[in-house]
Amino acid sequence: MGFFEKLKTLVTGTRRPKRRVIVLGSDGMDPRILEKLLKEGKMPNMKTLLERGAYSRMKTTIPAESPVAWSSFATGMNPGKHGIFDFLHRNPQNYTPSVAPVSVKQKKLGKPEPICNRTGTSVWKVLSDAGLRSTVMRVPVTFPPEKFNGRMLSGLGVPDLRGTWGTSVLYLEGGSEADTEFGGVELPLERSEDGSYNTDMTGPKRANSTVPLKIRVQDGRANLEWQDNTLRIAPGEWSGWVPIYFEVSLGPITVKPKGIMRFFLHSIEPLKLYLSAISMDPADSFYPVTQPGGWSKELAGQYGNFCTLGWMEDTWGLNEGRIDEGGFLEEAEDFTSQLEDMVIGTIEENADDFVIAVFEATDRNQHMFWRFIDPNHPAFDEVLNREFGDTIYRTYERFDEVVGNVAKRLDERDTFMVMSDHGFNSFRRAVNINTWLRNEGFLVADPDACRGDLSMKDLQHGGTFFPGVDWSKSKAYSLGLGKIYINLKGREGQGIVNPGREYEQLRDEIKEKFMKLVDPMTGKPIVSVMHKADHIFSGPRVPEAGDLVVGFEIGYRVSWQTALGGFPEEVIEDNKKKWSADHCSINSDYASGVLLTSTEYPALRNGTEPSIMDLAPTIMRELDVDIPKDVDGKPLQG
Repeated sequence: MGFFEKLKTLVTGTRRPKRRVIVLGSDGMDPRILEKLLKEGKMPNMKTLLERGAYSRMKTTIPAESPVAWSSFATGMNPGKHGIFDFLHRNPQNYTPSVAPVSVKQKKLGKPEPICNRTGTSVWKVLSDAGLRSTVMRVPVTFPPEKFNGRMLSGLGVPDLRGTWGTSVLYLEGGSEADTEFGGVELPLERSEDGSYNTDMTGPKRANSTVPLKIRVQDGRANLEWQDNTLRIAPGEWSGWVPIYFEVSLGPITVKPKGIMRFFLHSIEPLKLYLSAISMDPADSFYPVTQPGGWSKELAGQYGNFCTLGWMEDTWGLNEGRIDEGGFLEEAEDFTSQLEDMVIGTIEENADDFVIAVFEATDRNQHMFWRFIDPNHPAFDEVLNREFGDTIYRTYERFDEVVGNVAKRLDERDTFMVMSDHGFNSFRRAVNINTWLRNEGFLVADPDACRGDLSMKDLQHGGTFFPGVDWSKSKAYSLGLGKIYINLKGREGQGIVNPGREYEQLRDEIKEKFMKLVDPMTGKPIVSVMHKADHIFSGPRVPEAGDLVVGFEIGYRVSWQTALGGFPEEVIEDNKKKWSADHCSINSDYASGVLLTSTEYPALRNGTEPSIMDLAPTIMRELDVDIPKDVDGKPLQG
């Protein structure tokens, strides 16, 4: 160790540990695709890792959803203890959905306070209490960042500057004003007498604050002007990150939250301009997105501005045609490359005992491009397939490069793990559970008042849910991604089902009938399994789970409208959207994740399939830290 390294150790307390545990997460990496590419010799770095250590498929959580699975990874606990059961939770008093990972405490004065809804002690906090240091980068359900010995860059759960999970805008000449199903906004543009276009950019939803945007077309490009900024952009081009701020009144004081954003120019004839969701500015974030709070500014100074939004890639924009496949992939690669640089820089500092970083392109690209590896998908496009048919495979190969670039910076003392939280399957047909419940008489609603057009705007801005439902006659309803709730007396605001025998009989009746549901196109059952929540979860937060948890057969998924309480006309309908694959509401046995490790765990060699809950206690044991008694997972034996 050189003089300056020794000095840094004395001043900061950091050290090169005897050994480290380094974990790279690839959200959604599917074992079948990984094994296919390994066999074809296209994943050389992961092949080297498994030959040195071990490889196994890994059991995910029930349900197989990212916030649920990553919370079980972080704590080693089942959802009944950490309390994250879905992307969405429901308020039993008024039957409304809310975002599960984060809630917001409103205040009369000052800015609202975000609260992480995951309970249980994280592995990095356990290590911290034992005197060890960690760096945690973009793990889901880590906002707001908790305090511990180390650093954290929050992942899934960080809102945009508007307080949503990502509201983008498409400005379109000759268009009309509209809100899309997945939370986007479309605004019309009209040319003024001087040839310019004048519109607005909207800030935090509580503030009703806007910033004027002027657009001029000149020499085949668009010139954008707002506040003290100008930008010149060509068709088919992403801009870099550019700044914006809004004025927000918080009682007697006014604040100016700062954001960063990117534009994508589709065309100038007609003018079609896309504005990404506005991220909080990492150099001056309205809410801390890192621990310590100033680390985001350090990262921005070292690696340039970066997206702080929890769901970075604009799957919603691609799903609804506001950006195209090429623009989406370019943005996704930008995010991957920047996080790769941050991870390598962190590892080269040699300051941590434990490092974890989660890369998301595998998940996002599979959601959007699976239609090209499934010719039977309703959204399969022969023309686009010629250009994008190998996108998923290239995404896996790109992550293998990341693995190799990290591996070359490690040594024999380090334990290196590569893992995913769940796998993937095709999403060909959507199932409207509330429509089925209504048809079977479990949910009573006025058919003229029911809606099948709910959107993310309803979720994010307080929409009206379950219009036309008569709760005095309704016994069950569905919200979230595959959950059925009983309208239980004493729990639901207008519950009518008595606890005990009536409740159990109703669960059995719904389960028996729903398991018999067949697709009229094939005549085959579409439901693989239905779980009673108290049979699969344990812990103090089980009452928050859905009473029944659905696991569909491959090819089926709960519909988007069911997730928000909607009632489309048909029970089963084709999924013609670009979002063509999923893991949510599918039988978790069909959605295993993966684990590769440099440590030669004999159990993995012998075909034992570990659980994602086993990783936290394994990491603790590797670093000689006592495992808390309330952890459900079991450490892998080396």
